Amino acid sequence: MNPLRKEAVSQLNDSPQPQSSLAKLAARKAGDAALAIVVCIMIWAFSSDASGYFWPGWVILVATLDFVVSVGKAALGDVKERGKLEKRYGNAY
Repeated sequence: MNPLRKEAVSQLNDSPQPQSSLAKLAARKAGDAALAIVVCIMIWAFSSDASGYFWPGWVILVATLDFVVSVGKAALGDVKERGKLEKRYGNAY
């Protein structure tokens, strides 16, 4: 490999990865929450208590609050929260 190309490749490897799009991170987080909600609703629906108290409503409430708080903080510039989202949901380029 010629020395100039070797240096260029080295610089590419040392450069920081581009930041993930917040919209893609939010979509991935929403997908995880939706999966948990669907599973809980299915458990409720197939249980003998399906006509009674709708307890998955609590799961929906907590998942919604978690989503709004974490994505909202990241959108408002909280670097620590953005880092948590990128660590959990990967860099979405």
